[in-house]
Amino acid sequence: MTLVDVRVPDIGDFKGVPIIEIHVKPGEAIEPESPLITLESDKATMDVPSPLAGRVGELLVKIGDKVSEGTPILKLDAETAAAAPPVKETAELLPQETPAATQAPAPSRTEGRSVPPPIDFGNAHASPTVRRLARELDIDLTKLAGSGEKGRITKEDVKRTLGVRAPAAPEGGGFGIPEIPAQDFSKFGPIEEQPLSRLKKLSGPHLHRAWLNIPHVTHTDEADITELESYRKRLDDSAKAQGYRVTLLAFLITKIPADSITPRNDHAGTIAFLAAGLLMTLVGFVLSAWRWQRVLAVFDTHVSLRTLLSHYLAGQFVGNVLPSTIGGDVLRVSRAGKSTGTSDVAFASVVIERLSGFIVLPVLTFAGFAMMPSLLQLPHAWIAVAIEVASIVSFFAILVIAAHPRMAGRFADHANWTRFIGAVHVGVDRIRREPKRAFGVLAAAFVYQLSVVLVVWCAIHALGVDVPNAAVLAFVPAVASGQVLPISLSGLGIREGLLVLFLHPLGVPTGRAIGVGLLWYGMMLVVSLLGAPAFAIGQRSHDPAPEPEPAPTP
Repeated sequence: MTLVDVRVPDIGDFKGVPIIEIHVKPGEAIEPESPLITLESDKATMDVPSPLAGRVGELLVKIGDKVSEGTPILKLDAETAAAAPPVKETAELLPQETPAATQAPAPSRTEGRSVPPPIDFGNAHASPTVRRLARELDIDLTKLAGSGEKGRITKEDVKRTLGVRAPAAPEGGGFGIPEIPAQDFSKFGPIEEQPLSRLKKLSGPHLHRAWLNIPHVTHTDEADITELESYRKRLDDSAKAQGYRVTLLAFLITKIPADSITPRNDHAGTIAFLAAGLLMTLVGFVLSAWRWQRVLAVFDTHVSLRTLLSHYLAGQFVGNVLPSTIGGDVLRVSRAGKSTGTSDVAFASVVIERLSGFIVLPVLTFAGFAMMPSLLQLPHAWIAVAIEVASIVSFFAILVIAAHPRMAGRFADHANWTRFIGAVHVGVDRIRREPKRAFGVLAAAFVYQLSVVLVVWCAIHALGVDVPNAAVLAFVPAVASGQVLPISLSGLGIREGLLVLFLHPLGVPTGRAIGVGLLWYGMMLVVSLLGAPAFAIGQRSHDPAPEPEPAPTP
């Protein structure tokens, strides 16, 4: 007789794990992979299988003993295994069939129906071996009271229920499985019942049916990490003394491709786009001051670009920090009035400068749609078209009123506040009579608005958002037109909402679209801080106040 010591195999880092159940006894014949004992740690319950066939010679452990890797469990006689075939415990427990049942089996009641899935014992206090035995015998462990340690259900408890089995639940339970027994949840603490909504009442059965009938697949791969685990344990032993642990995750994470978890744009690219956006914002402010200078030239008034840029930056600073987009324009009119020597011309120049955007922005939007006509098929593209059409209609309506001698023109000689309307009439009339002046104003406006589009393009790429260039050209001018409302913090909220409407159909997440709008505003705010000193110090004219010629009466 050859006795072999059967020991606890590798169970990971667990040590001193208690034995909660022993499945064999001396003299019993067993097969390979037959469960010998059941261990229970604070995380899981596991069976220790037999490594080979044989007959149990001597048990070296008892219930309650704590074992670790390498602890002897029993002595196994491996030579006499063939003389005594293993006992088929499940077959012995099942009742013997009667001859009548063998000769004439009853027709299956479930014929034509799906086979019910195995019973889920939930939180039943039982080992994997006992659970497997209960499934084979069709016994519900949730209805058994365990006689083992701490109320654990043992094999003997399962065997005793064969003669007094509980009546089966109504067949099918609505989904081909027994109904779940009712639970008294009040024993766990206070309960509160709330009615289900109609949506939950309707969707619940369908979700449950899908859960039961759709196959759930788990794919696993096996890899030999013997050497890696040995190396990890050596590192872990050294790390314990320093107060930390080394886990397998530290090695696995190095195998994840870096390009699958890093942003598409590296930090250098993001910084480059941010820097380009800030620079283009400053260039845009200079271009806007140049556009303002072209408008003042219509009134035969010259102010240096440096002075107008100072006024414009101060106005941008006020407009970005106060809850009104017109606050900055009021400041510009006030400062330009001192530079030009007349507030009438200053007011009219700011109005006409603003008015130029009403025609240039729609042109850019329609150019974007012409470059990529499929953008018109997007759900909210019509909003962009409607905004720009409204801008064009407003432009021509204001132009007609301002140019008509009997409308705005009749205020040209007034001395009260209506003289400002008359000054606008004078400027529009001069542009109408001298198209070259209009061309200079529109050319400056066109270049400036293109710089705004480029600022947003930089913001989009700084955030790693993928948007076609034609879409940027089509939608950004529409956003710029829509955000010009009298009461708003530099269009904050309106700008972001329009960007969500226009960019979301292109696959841009809502958060990214809002981020583009906030970054756009942030770059304008940062650059406009250059105007804070000019706003705080006040007017320091770099040019002597000119003596403009009296505005002729048309």
